[in-house]
Amino acid sequence: MKTSNNFILTLLLLLANHLNAQKDEDLIKQSIEMYFDGWMTGDTMKIGKVMHSTCNLKNIKDNEVVVIDRKNYLSRFKLRPRLENAVGRIISINVTGKIASAKCEIEIPGRTFTDYFNMMKLNEFWYIVDKISVSKTKSKLNDKLDSYISDVLKAYDIPGIALAIIKKDTILHENYYGQSNIEMAVPVSDKTLFPLFSTTKIMSTIAAYQLVEQNKLSLEQNISDFLNDLPKDWKKVKVKHLLAHASGLPDIVNYSSDNEEVAKKKVYRNAIKCPVDQQFDYNQTNFWLLNRIVQKLTNKTLSEFVIENQFQDVGQNVQFEGNNLSTIQNLSYGYIKDANTNRLLKRNWNFPIYQYGAAGLNMTLKSFMEWDRKFDNGTFISNQVKQQLFRPYNYKVNRDFTHGLDLINSNGEISYGFSGGVSTAYRKFKDKDLTIILLANGMFIPTDKLKGINDVVNTIALLVNEK
Repeated sequence: MKTSNNFILTLLLLLANHLNAQKDEDLIKQSIEMYFDGWMTGDTMKIGKVMHSTCNLKNIKDNEVVVIDRKNYLSRFKLRPRLENAVGRIISINVTGKIASAKCEIEIPGRTFTDYFNMMKLNEFWYIVDKISVSKTKSKLNDKLDSYISDVLKAYDIPGIALAIIKKDTILHENYYGQSNIEMAVPVSDKTLFPLFSTTKIMSTIAAYQLVEQNKLSLEQNISDFLNDLPKDWKKVKVKHLLAHASGLPDIVNYSSDNEEVAKKKVYRNAIKCPVDQQFDYNQTNFWLLNRIVQKLTNKTLSEFVIENQFQDVGQNVQFEGNNLSTIQNLSYGYIKDANTNRLLKRNWNFPIYQYGAAGLNMTLKSFMEWDRKFDNGTFISNQVKQQLFRPYNYKVNRDFTHGLDLINSNGEISYGFSGGVSTAYRKFKDKDLTIILLANGMFIPTDKLKGINDVVNTIALLVNEK
């Protein structure tokens, strides 16, 4: 009985600590919002209330640390109408007892201010006791992109987006919009993990080409060379058919609620949908089979092989998890609008482990950007092998696709990549040396007026080219 009581007491203490931490975080947000409001209206009463009398502002000028005391800082503000198109964002908050740190941003047309606050709790109020600040100029392109993404969020009812645009190894744009968790009002940040859904297939395709480069796998090999339990009609399928979705196989996704052995027996009994090379027919069976082949060749699952060979030393910023409702730090759930209530609900998608590689990868935007840099510089596969990847596939029923990537032709502009879950997209415009990475926690569902995720990416590319 004593052990049971101690256990209950421990649970109650943990719950109390959690509630207190949440309360403090809410109070910190109130203080920072007061600072934002004062900053944008020039109200020194509000700014002064939040900034402790000992607070100093520090920034860097000409490679020297400049210290501005509270009185001098407040003297720079004059009461004014609220700044138009100004946005304040709390990027992150970390609390330990009565001390905390917070990263915040204030955006105005043409400039972004980034503040790091050290805060202390005194008499139940959270004060800013130290402030380190930096600002950077925004280009007209950045403003245009911010304005466009703001419109996209509203039009598609998407809570949050992370966007990166890279041209010739230069980051033209990297920004975070909206909320990663609408229930707790947590903003999207560089720590937000987005489910990639089928955009995961890009990394899995690269894994296959890594094995090709190691001479452990050939695109022309029959999958029956590795898997000896296949139905007779499946034995004509080659590795290249899996990567190009030219296998014509039935889709194992229909049995995702079953364990792998049951799902395998069911899909093996299904009829072939069309002969190999007949047409592009997208399904999850292709990458389930690729997963099994990789296991035969490496004694690792496809997901393990991807992490070990493409994402070394990334910690928790990249991980496989197929249940979008799992409790993972910084994971942004997928949201979808309920047609009946018009409310945003969590997207309860669950990919079984045996389908990891077809989907299931979650990562931050920065991790994706670093992956793209390594892809471009030949860390993963050589330029010679890349030529195979980008080579258009020849289906009997014409369809634009390569030996592993989607091929998009928009008004004569060719790009390569993949999208997943109607939420994430990776596109490379090779002729312009331009890459766009778009991650969202909502769905770009096409309507009579809205054309969907590919149109959003194409519009972003047009804005970049206009600059």
